[in-house]
Amino acid sequence: MDTQPRSGRLQSAGSNRVCGPFHGNCGPEDQPQGIARPTARTTRKHNARIIMSTALTLERMRADIAAMLHEDPQDILDDDNLIDLGLDSMRVMTLATRWRETGAPIEFSEMASVVTLGQWWSLIERAQQNGR
Repeated sequence: MDTQPRSGRLQSAGSNRVCGPFHGNCGPEDQPQGIARPTARTTRKHNARIIMSTALTLERMRADIAAMLHEDPQDILDDDNLIDLGLDSMRVMTLATRWRETGAPIEFSEMASVVTLGQWWSLIERAQQNGR
């Protein structure tokens, strides 16, 4: 009996069940020999705990932006237009989420209204002074 359907999913020998990454009915007997089952990996929640232990600073923001743009942090100036440097809305959302996880009082909508690192830092400082 052929145990490899054309779709690339495993089918248990002697069974009509289909096994694959989106099917929950796979058991150890369905695993081909020589292929290891996935192991635990670092989760997003775990990463957030690491980030939260580091206070947000202007230099941390600069380093995060530089990493997203594959640039050196010293090349990101306070008054550079980050959109012109290649920062798109999805990356801005990611940064907003990451920085909120550190306790920074900043929202994507606020960040979208201005375009420089210096302006973003001013938003955070103002919010912290207002007790937000």
